[in-house]
Amino acid sequence: MTHTEIANAIAEGLADTGLGLEGAARPYGLGFIPLTQERYDLVIPAQHFDSPPMQALIRWIGSAAARQAISSLAGYHSANTGEVNWI
Repeated sequence: MTHTEIANAIAEGLADTGLGLEGAARPYGLGFIPLTQERYDLVIPAQHFDSPPMQALIRWIGSAAARQAISSLAGYHSANTGEVNWI
């Protein structure tokens, strides 16, 4: 099941609770208790990093507009958005 399917099942009374994302629970007017946080990284192979399309994406991700868009989503935080870390 997807996060939305879980939220829908709860909203329809088919389930009492489920694991899912806050962004899926809110449209259904459901309560949400955060259990943990996950970090997501965008991994870019070094040979593609300097390409114009990738540089445009990296500039956008590092912009205030991108951080604001991400922060506007329920349950998402953008404190580290746009950081570049080389491995």
